[in-house]
Amino acid sequence: VMSLRPSEAQQAESCAYAVVLREKSTPTTSGAASFGKAFAACVSGDAEATRKALVHLSAAQADELLHLVETYQETMPVPAGAMDEWAFALNRSGGLCPWDDPDRATRGYIDHWWQEEGFYVVRDDKTGDRPVTHPADNLQLAPYLLAAGQVASFGAKPVGEVANPKIGRLVRYMYQPGEVEALWERFLRAEAKSQAVPVLAEPGGHCAECYQRMQCDVRLLPAMKNIETAMEPFMAEAAGLS
Repeated sequence: VMSLRPSEAQQAESCAYAVVLREKSTPTTSGAASFGKAFAACVSGDAEATRKALVHLSAAQADELLHLVETYQETMPVPAGAMDEWAFALNRSGGLCPWDDPDRATRGYIDHWWQEEGFYVVRDDKTGDRPVTHPADNLQLAPYLLAAGQVASFGAKPVGEVANPKIGRLVRYMYQPGEVEALWERFLRAEAKSQAVPVLAEPGGHCAECYQRMQCDVRLLPAMKNIETAMEPFMAEAAGLS
């Protein structure tokens, strides 16, 4: 079953073909992805997951990781009793469902969530070098907020946070009535595009930020077949050019 991951929603809103490429491609990782996975495991206190994630990091990256975790815990502490790496799955009505439900719309893990007086707070951790989408426009947070809200205290209001200790930024946003539901509607539209047959590629400026751009046949040389170009000799199957 291919469901839309929360982390893919922002990209799928622009082009759901990235989800198709992820599903059919050989699993890969990158320095940034491995670093982020190790950070999440370390912050959550999962020693086994941390050990597995560290094998993909260099000694210098491991040192940087430990320093970043210390910075995070000092400047952006997660309250005692918070739920870490909390697993959930949602159906298209926005209700919680079993993890392996074939009709699920999405599933994933919330980095952290906890309750405060009158509120429940969902935090997503990032370790990149650039700011990410503000919580008010962040489709990744939509399923997190819906899922946590169903087990939070009755009447608790939603708050979203995006924490990035690498750039020293913690963005906190208190949602107004209807805003989470509006984000979820956008998420569902992106999810519907990812389930269409066939899924249509939508190339554009957003391709520069796409995590699948180096595997995308719409962007690579085979897309230029039947077009006169000096690169044509390299586009034959036996040419060996990816």
